[in-house]
Amino acid sequence: MYLRDRDQQTVCAVATPHGVGGISVIRLSGPQAHQIIRKSCHFVPEEPETHKVYFGTFIDSDQVKIDEVLCTYFAKGKSFTGEEVVEISCHGSPVICDQIIQTLIYFGATAAERGEFTYRAFINGKLDLVQAESVLSLIESQSKSSAQLALRQLKGDLSSFIYKIEDKLTWVLAHIEAGIDFSTE
Repeated sequence: MYLRDRDQQTVCAVATPHGVGGISVIRLSGPQAHQIIRKSCHFVPEEPETHKVYFGTFIDSDQVKIDEVLCTYFAKGKSFTGEEVVEISCHGSPVICDQIIQTLIYFGATAAERGEFTYRAFINGKLDLVQAESVLSLIESQSKSSAQLALRQLKGDLSSFIYKIEDKLTWVLAHIEAGIDFSTE
């Protein structure tokens, strides 16, 4: 599904549900996120602060104004994916979202595949496998109890329990092996 060299590309996609809404969020993640966003959002500083929001106009490759947006910058290691990330909050029109995505692709990004942001979080050690799978469970939850269970898994409750069992099994195995190796003593 994912190729090793693709992991080094900067990808973009709409991170909110598709359709008409008040606001949509487009995520741009990868090593070139900052350079790509600066081509359309000149108001983002050359050295932005992590977790800071910048307001201005998003322009396309022909310098045509697309929308007024908020760009939130996350430095490498401090984002959901563990990569450099810019999240663009724009008006929730599918036309506007599509224009922004096409502009980002024009400037060097690649369209993200389904689940790619969570995959990158897993590959970069931000989530373990149980937590990565719980993201989809949380998104698709149909009841309050299933949402709470998925959230607990995302926070690491199940993973912590499994790691404790693994530590105990490792301790028992080490003592069994020591007992076999030093059985004459």
